[in-house]
Amino acid sequence: MRRNDLNFRLLLGAIAFLGAVAAVVFFDPHTGRIVFANGNTPPTLINADCGYEVNTCSTGTLEDVADTSTDHIWKCLGSGGGNSVTCYRGITAEPSNKTLNVFISGSGTVSSAGLSCETDCSTTVASGAIVTLSAAPAEGFIFAGWSISPSTSAGLGCGGTGTCTVTMNASTAVTAMFSRTSSGLLKKSSANPRYFADPSGKIVYLTGSHTWNNLQDFGNWAAFDYAGYLNFIKTKGHSVIRLWQIDEPNLNYFNNAGSVNPLPFAKSGTKYDLSLLNQTFFDRLKARVQAARDQGIYVIVMFFDGFWVNGQPTQWASHYYNPANNVNGLTTTLNQVYTLNSPQLLAYQEAYIKKVIDTVNEFDNVLYEIGNEMPSQSKDFQYYLINLIKNYEAGKPKLHPVGMTSFDYTTMETQKLPGNDWLTQSPADWISPFGGGSLYTTYSTNPPAASGGKVILLDTDHIGAQGDWTYWAWESFTRGHNPIYMDPYNLTSRPADTGLRAAMGHTKIYADKMNLAAMTPRGNLSSTGFALANPGEEYLVYQKANSGFTVNLPAAVYQAEWFDPVRGIVTATESVTAGGGNQSFSFPTGYASGAVLYLKKTASAPLPAPATYTLSVAPAGTGSGTVLHVPSAGGTQVINCGTDCSENLSAGASVALTATPAADSTFAGWSGGGCSGTGTCTVTMNANTAITATFNPTLYAGAPAPSSCVPSFDDSEQTLARAVAPPCPILSVSSASIGENDPITITLAPQSARHYIYRRIYVSQINPKLWVSKELTSCNDSWCTTSDGASHALTLSSSDISSLGGIGTHYVASYDFTWNGSCWVGPGGSSCYIGASNTGGAKWRVNKFTVK
Repeated sequence: MRRNDLNFRLLLGAIAFLGAVAAVVFFDPHTGRIVFANGNTPPTLINADCGYEVNTCSTGTLEDVADTSTDHIWKCLGSGGGNSVTCYRGITAEPSNKTLNVFISGSGTVSSAGLSCETDCSTTVASGAIVTLSAAPAEGFIFAGWSISPSTSAGLGCGGTGTCTVTMNASTAVTAMFSRTSSGLLKKSSANPRYFADPSGKIVYLTGSHTWNNLQDFGNWAAFDYAGYLNFIKTKGHSVIRLWQIDEPNLNYFNNAGSVNPLPFAKSGTKYDLSLLNQTFFDRLKARVQAARDQGIYVIVMFFDGFWVNGQPTQWASHYYNPANNVNGLTTTLNQVYTLNSPQLLAYQEAYIKKVIDTVNEFDNVLYEIGNEMPSQSKDFQYYLINLIKNYEAGKPKLHPVGMTSFDYTTMETQKLPGNDWLTQSPADWISPFGGGSLYTTYSTNPPAASGGKVILLDTDHIGAQGDWTYWAWESFTRGHNPIYMDPYNLTSRPADTGLRAAMGHTKIYADKMNLAAMTPRGNLSSTGFALANPGEEYLVYQKANSGFTVNLPAAVYQAEWFDPVRGIVTATESVTAGGGNQSFSFPTGYASGAVLYLKKTASAPLPAPATYTLSVAPAGTGSGTVLHVPSAGGTQVINCGTDCSENLSAGASVALTATPAADSTFAGWSGGGCSGTGTCTVTMNANTAITATFNPTLYAGAPAPSSCVPSFDDSEQTLARAVAPPCPILSVSSASIGENDPITITLAPQSARHYIYRRIYVSQINPKLWVSKELTSCNDSWCTTSDGASHALTLSSSDISSLGGIGTHYVASYDFTWNGSCWVGPGGSSCYIGASNTGGAKWRVNKFTVK
């Protein structure tokens, strides 16, 4: 063993330990030594293969000082004796590699030296090796970052979207997360109206973090790093931001945010002029929408923030809508600000809205929002503006979705219930419902399933998110919503928010991975109550509790993927064969809080092997006979055909069929089921099987089988009158059917023990009163001899029978023949005929046969 070869381990299966205390011995690949776990007092060590005893080491350490294929010398190190022992074939070395599993979420590739993964893959790596992985997104995707398990394997780190360097001290799983970029103008999906779709029809799932000062600067806050914010959104795998327009000059909340700039309206002297739009604001707006587009992020452009009207009415004192603060001669009161009751103000607001549309209409990544948490009196105002925006954009190159979101928290519950009716009944394309007050418990822990009436961007801003809401992202997602988060971002550290931010990105990975157009909320299919499903094809199930659960699955084979929502990694994949109905799943080990199970059908369920197969026997031919099968070991008869020609038999059963012809028939052979010939037909019942048994008539029906051959005649021709019928050398006289001019076959039996000599066989057919002759061989008047032990057949064709050649025509007065105990006799009993007894049938006579 090479002590510097770090990818080998020592197998000590042949080593036994003696003594009162058991000891553990392990091989240290870094030093090439065997080390006793109990330090300086090693017990006696006996190697059964060597037969040597080592008990003189006081340091508890042995070192391999040999390096050959046949022996290893283990020498004590340190004080306490210097004995060494040579062990032949007592130590076995084998590779000790670690497994690196690479999982792909989304679409992209992961590569390293000697490794390139476009799908999930794995490789073996030497223990202690350092592996550096690089990720490259596919077209239309961005790389969102790495996750690794166990986290202690990270070594040099796998943070952010750079390379991932892993020290392989243990088998490690690394997941590369790719997220689809936003692309294309959004329109409500016709396939699944819970979501928007791009022009290709591909579902665009919206999720992301938004924060208050991502458009305007707050005077008392640090400068906002918008580029850094977009990078934060991108690395989290989010797809949308809400671009806040703080519709007031000063904020005395949000930690006393202070002045807000730039504003939509410019000043004329010391007061605002609502007819003078501030180009700086619109330039900032355009630049930020464009920057988000370049990062593949959708932007919700907010026109107004009405929260302050009821929530912070003191802001009215400095507001530019206050007649005291503008030069426009308004008579507007606070309660008229976002209503249709101040036509002069409404005109300025309409002009502002149209300027926003003119500024951003060119961009595909835009959605509009009338206002954040507007006061209750704004309902008609918002409805009016939604229609205004749609009508104005109708004359523009692009139409963008328009949204209406939750009213402020002071609006009476009756105006929001049941079911946020003011939103659902609006002309908006998308909504963000109110989930506070009495609805808090519902929307925070058990969001109602989206019906598809409106696209729902479920926003924590209107629910009141608190603490680690990782679970909420998955619950909302599996109920058909697009979850977004009101993120304090750099207001406070809020470490508990980290889980929710990551979870939203994880839901997007699965949204991109699945055929979301066909997925609907189907909590009824899982005991967890949280599931998206395209029944029979694809399922995403969230289990919040740390316990097993069931999923109702049609019979099929599914690929199962387990995702840990806390660690953010795929931990296992497996194939699941469902038999139909509730399928149980055990909660995975190592999961701290909840689990996600993704199932996708890979194949139809294998049909269960039937317990029985049908064996059917069909007789064929114009003869008759029986086919019989009787099981061994005294079993009951299962086939007796012709009365019982079909039977259900156990799968895998072996069936032996025998055919027995009737006295007037011969068995011509088997067909079907792999059987042929005339012997036993053996069938193994692995499928439904049909067998055909063919029987043909024997034309000397009724004649007993000869017990022996008649004595040899002399060499003269003989008429076989009064001879035993049929003569011994004639094995059979048969025809496929009995009728005028039908061919006949005479088969001569094999006579291996004797010679028989023949010259001619003359066959007479009584009806139609013809004698027909045909030479069996070309011997003519010479004698032919055979002793080959084979049967020989002579077939008289219809042309032979119908000819008038041969020895002439003979008329018979009667067609009645009788069996005299030896043969068929004609009129007067003077001639022996071989034929059928039925009157009017074909009757055959064999004459002039010589046998020795």
